[in-house]
Amino acid sequence: MSEIKPIQTRYKGYNFRSRLEARWAVFFDTLGLKWEYEPEGFDLGNGVWYLPDFRVQYPGRDASEIHYEWFEVKGDLRKITSKEIERIYNFSEHYKITILDGTPRETMFFNIYKYEGTITDFYEDLIAFGNEIETERFGVALWSSKGRLWYDVYDNCFPDDIIETACAAARSARFEHGQNGAT
Repeated sequence: MSEIKPIQTRYKGYNFRSRLEARWAVFFDTLGLKWEYEPEGFDLGNGVWYLPDFRVQYPGRDASEIHYEWFEVKGDLRKITSKEIERIYNFSEHYKITILDGTPRETMFFNIYKYEGTITDFYEDLIAFGNEIETERFGVALWSSKGRLWYDVYDNCFPDDIIETACAAARSARFEHGQNGAT
């Protein structure tokens, strides 16, 4: 049986590889965050290349404190390939990256930077994280003021109701028949 391919989706002038990626773009837009889709690829050495899905711009307390965060969108962490694991693991040696699995929701997501274990440990942790989608997860959350997904060194965050609104907008976005993702 052949593998089912995701539906490529057009939103805001970008051709996303999947509707799931487009839904995360709607989520970022609803929060008013500037994002870029696959803005640059990285040579990780030994012939390994990596192209993260999103680079998102975050404001600090003033315009001079803008910083960027990297995000990778995956449908189901339990189905991630060893090549994908290797790329994310190697990329995290240089940049912090958050893995967004599934549709935007008020839950925990896996973020890494300079993972301290082996690539095998990383794979096992990621799969365990994927298995805990409906239970207690470690990681960063969309809704938590202590472990939220969007943060900076000054402890700024979005209020819970704005996160809930962004999740709802992303989940309800329609892309069929030439629509642009707006509800």
